[in-house]
Parts: sequence; structure tokens; C-alpha cells
Amino acid sequence: MKPSKDYSFQCAGMKRARFTLIELLVVIAIIAILAAILLPALNSARERGRAASCVNNLKQMGSAAMQYSNDNEDWTLPRGDNSTFTLTWCIAPYLGYQLNTYKQLATTGEYPIFQCPSDPDPQWSTSSQSMAGKNGFSYIANGYLVSDSSNLANWGTKLSKIKNHSEIFYLFEAGNYGAMSFLLNEHVRAGYRHPIAPGGETVTAAVTSGFTGGMNIMHVDGHVGDFRGRTVTGAAADLGRQWYHADYR
Repeated sequence: MKPSKDYSFQCAGMKRARFTLIELLVVIAIIAILAAILLPALNSARERGRAASCVNNLKQMGSAAMQYSNDNEDWTLPRGDNSTFTLTWCIAPYLGYQLNTYKQLATTGEYPIFQCPSDPDPQWSTSSQSMAGKNGFSYIANGYLVSDSSNLANWGTKLSKIKNHSEIFYLFEAGNYGAMSFLLNEHVRAGYRHPIAPGGETVTAAVTSGFTGGMNIMHVDGHVGDFRGRTVTGAAADLGRQWYHADYR
């Protein structure tokens, strides 16, 4: 029995559409070009977001450091000895973190303010004297400021001794040069992280190789600046102003 209506005429002369190999290659090439154009922009935007989060961390630590000084007769944060006390333990309560019965941060705790999102390997310790919990500490302090500036003893400096609070470095990003989590004696232990230097190079190595990435630095007055290239490793006269050498008052 034939169907009541013949539809065969509708298919007459029609062919199934197919992409040719050339057309497929063209589409793939266009996608690859677009990805190459957009990926750096996306990575750059992501890094700007991470850098902004890092700035926020430093600002919060700066506020905590000021509160610490107000409660401790104008002294800056101390270097600490990573045994009886550390810089992180001193400011943790001002950041809303609780210390354990030993007045230390718990080694199993997570303390995101102490961690830069662009830091691939925060410094940390598995001992009972952990500096900033299991996820570590991404920042270090100016050793000339948080120690006695003449002999780098454990205690800090009186804020009243510092002339230019807006110029002296306080806390900033650590490089992967065996930097202690609570101490910076020289600028060689700092590191660029926005974007991160190849291999996590220190400031000195990065500048020597021509790398000009960025580093967030918190100053004594609490403001955070973005430093590039040789602005951190400038002339000796500038280092006194930035790093607070023993003879700088």
C-alpha cells in the first residue's frame, strides 16, 4: 500500500553537508589564534586579582602591626626567634586568629591572610613552633626594623626613632632564597611575585637577569606600594632610606 502522499520529491537533489579538511583546518587555526590572543589577557587579569588580594593581606597586617605598637609602648613588631615567639604570633590576635595554650599558632591551622595567592611555596615549619600554620607564611619583615638595628637582636624598633614612616619598608613578599619567615636582613631575600620571577628568583637575581616583575611592600605608615625592578635595589643612599640601616635615624 502506497502512502497517501509522496514526499520523495522533497529529497531529490539534496546532499548531506560536510566540512572539508581545509575548512576544518581553518576553523582550528582561528580558534588557536583567538586562544593565543585571549590567554595572556586572561592570565594578566587573574594575576591582577591575585596581586590585589596580596595588597589586601598586607594592609590587614599593617593595621594589626599598628595596633600591636599602640599596645606595646610604640615598639614595632619583633623579629622573634621561631621558638618562644615569632612575628606572626604577635599580630595573629589582631587579625582574628586565636593562639593555642602555648601562645602560638596551631600547626594544623589555616591562616589565609598570611598567604599570597601567587606564592607557590610559602615558608612554613612542621615543628610545634610553626610560624604560620600548615600553609605557611608568604611575607617577611625588614630585619633592620623588626630587630635591634645595630646587632639584629630579637626585639623591634621604637616608631618614634623613625623619621619617614612612609618610606621605610616593613613587610613584603619573600623570595625562594631560604628566606626566614620572620626576618629580612638584606634585600636579597625578597622576591618578585606579580608576576613571579622565573624560578622564584630573588630581587637581586631577577634584576641582574633583566626581570622587572612586581613586589608589594607595606611601609611603616601602613600603606602598600607596588615596586618594580631596581627601585628596591637602588643606590646605597636610597637603601638607607628604604631599609632603615643602623646609622639611619
